[in-house]
Amino acid sequence: DCIGLYQDAASTAQFRLEKPDGTRLVRNKTATTPDEYEVGPSALYDLLDQPNPFQLYAEVMELLVIDLLLVGNAYWYKWNDGTPAMALYRLAPGYVKVRPGPYGVLGYEYQPPGARSPLVLKPEDVIHFRRPNPHSQWYGMGVIQGAGRAIDLELAITDSMASYYENRADPSLIIQSERRVPRDVF
Repeated sequence: DCIGLYQDAASTAQFRLEKPDGTRLVRNKTATTPDEYEVGPSALYDLLDQPNPFQLYAEVMELLVIDLLLVGNAYWYKWNDGTPAMALYRLAPGYVKVRPGPYGVLGYEYQPPGARSPLVLKPEDVIHFRRPNPHSQWYGMGVIQGAGRAIDLELAITDSMASYYENRADPSLIIQSERRVPRDVF
């Protein structure tokens, strides 16, 4: 449910484009558009409206949020034919393998079920979104994976408390002391 809230908010939010220097870009200028705003590339707006022939912006964003929060990684493949990106396709994170190099990512391999060999992708053709992970520089850590240790501790505490009360709240241990223990302390 929590991830659903993030997913809904992200997929219905309006996107905003800016240049690296902070100049706002707009799809079209109107009489009310501030003078400092510039018209952005129409191909980019078209790509964001419909990233690929099978999905609209909202669905691609929903899957991005789900993948990122649950798995810790989300991947988009930038399909092009030598021109700027023509389509963005989601790659299922479970089938993506990062090929590390000495100075960064050498590439990616994508092998979904049924594929005989992996599709080798160049790093510039993949957008890799990843959550922080103290255990890996190549893969992110999802919320569920990160919560595993806390859940294990909670289960252990619950089991310990249940065992205590199942034994009629009598401690099953012996306390020894070098000196006599006063009755009120006992």
